[in-house]
Amino acid sequence: MARPPLPESERRTEVLQLRLTKGERKDLDEGAEASGEQVSEFIRTAALEKAKRVKKKAGEPNQG
Repeated sequence: MARPPLPESERRTEVLQLRLTKGERKDLDEGAEASGEQVSEFIRTAALEKAKRVKKKAGEPNQG
């Protein structure tokens, strides 16, 4: 049985590519494994948390 489709607002359709050194990739892989997450979720969560902190510090309204 397949899971029901996500609502349009929750679908992840955007792709972001970035270049890393082998050491950076190793650190991310190890961090994700230690947290029990896939690398993409590990990076997404960390990046979005930092973006929210920076926006809050800059005085912008929190959009999520």
